Amino acid sequence: MSQSRFPRRGITLVELMVVLAILAVVMSVATLARPSTVATPTDSAAAVVALARTTALATGHAVTKTVQVDGRPRMVTAFSDGIVVADSTLDIDPLTGFRPDTLNDQWERHVR
Repeated sequence: MSQSRFPRRGITLVELMVVLAILAVVMSVATLARPSTVATPTDSAAAVVALARTTALATGHAVTKTVQVDGRPRMVTAFSDGIVVADSTLDIDPLTGFRPDTLNDQWERHVR
């Protein structure tokens, strides 16, 4: 066997590609493990209504949830077409699922 005058130094392209593939897998797992940064309503009742509406739109089935308002349970039903039926004390717009005083804020977030 003959030895090269120059000792092998550095890395091969295959080794580099393997390392990059491993890093890509680790980064994707880390990204999926992070909590979502999607804006959520600060009001817990509004969050339940938004979740019910989103679930109903995604599954195509009506979703009924119970929310606590002033210590009393209130029913909210979201249908597969996006319409939300809720107790009048929640003051929810049936077409959007949001309270009327927050419609402008929600619309601006949606448009951006």
